[in-house]
Amino acid sequence: MTNSLKGTSHLDASVDVALLSQALHHASDPARAVQEAARITVPGGRVLILDLRQHREEWVRSKLGDRSLGFREAQLKRLLTTAGLRDTRVGVGSRKTGDPFTVLVASGTKPRGPAKARKHEEHQ
Repeated sequence: MTNSLKGTSHLDASVDVALLSQALHHASDPARAVQEAARITVPGGRVLILDLRQHREEWVRSKLGDRSLGFREAQLKRLLTTAGLRDTRVGVGSRKTGDPFTVLVASGTKPRGPAKARKHEEHQ
């Protein structure tokens, strides 16, 4: 498999849905993780993210290995759009009274290419 920054791989455009569930706050480079999810998603497919809203619970870094303390809604939307995804949405997935953690659900759709490109791909 080739690094997406250096070339293509057999995983390019190979999944209908790429799900990043409670993963981005552990990633050293969340933008890269979303870009890779978009890369492996077929045109018309979706990238779904479930992750934490920004919080102040510093203890999660040492106890759980979190690299970031969650994300603002605008950050998740920017990660999706920067990865080339469209029709992006971000909203609250779950929240309990008194719980410092709120789960955000974010999604974006990989654009379909021009009709000619799709027809060419179908004949290969």
